[in-house]
Amino acid sequence: MLNHVRREDPHVRLDIPTIAGVAAGGVGLVAALVFLRFCGDLGVPEKPPRPRYEDLPEKVAREMNTSTDVYLQTIERDALTAGVAKPSSDELGRPYTWRVDDTRRVLVPGGAAIEIAGLRLSAISHRVEGSEALFSLVVENPGGSAVAYAIDTEVSSGNALCQNRTLLPHNGNVIAAHGKQVRGECVFKRGIELYVERVESAEIPPLAAYYLSLVPPQAIGAEDRVGGGHRPQLPAGVVPCNVSMSQSVRSGLEDGTTRWRDLADFYSRHNCGRYQYIDGYRAFTTAGERSLPAVAD
Repeated sequence: MLNHVRREDPHVRLDIPTIAGVAAGGVGLVAALVFLRFCGDLGVPEKPPRPRYEDLPEKVAREMNTSTDVYLQTIERDALTAGVAKPSSDELGRPYTWRVDDTRRVLVPGGAAIEIAGLRLSAISHRVEGSEALFSLVVENPGGSAVAYAIDTEVSSGNALCQNRTLLPHNGNVIAAHGKQVRGECVFKRGIELYVERVESAEIPPLAAYYLSLVPPQAIGAEDRVGGGHRPQLPAGVVPCNVSMSQSVRSGLEDGTTRWRDLADFYSRHNCGRYQYIDGYRAFTTAGERSLPAVAD
């Protein structure tokens, strides 16, 4: 009689220690779940504190704009961009000598030029390529330094003819040393006259001329009729600032508490891409009379 030999199937053979391990693990998992359900909770970390106002981007930006170090770094970078010498801290705080003349003068095309507030003014009738006949103011700077200027004018024909005319590109705020700007005033018609109501000017240093050239004339008091043609010659890649006049500044100009020279003085010392005029700022009258940058209290 042959002995029956039993063979084990390798696919169904279970190792006893393995079964015991699985069973133990299951018991442990059940125990942990029961503990968490009735005796405790997961160790979830507390929520982080809410950010303080001091940490917000607006606060950081404001602190940077009030920093003297940041201001001086901006001055150094902008002087390099403009291709001019970096002014010293003392030079930045020096006052300008302002000239003003509010005697009413009349200019006619082809008439004699007049000398006023350090500038030479005349009127011409002319055409540029593809334009209608234009009536323009010619402003010349005979001096050896750049000049910040504002010239208030009226046209005898009124402003109706001056709308939608060809705008002549020019620098509406600054005239270079021995330079000339031609500012379109209106469409020309026979018998037209230009009334010069007020002229104000000041010699300014090179970086100040660069800074002031970046500002739209309308943001410092010019009317759209003459400010719309502001197209200063700037270094490659640099464009004028997108700055508009606030209502408080407009009100200040109307009631006399803010003057053109205050606005021009501020923007000649600050890059309008970073700093905006603050209410109450006044043009320097003595050296170093206030700290820079000028910021609201």
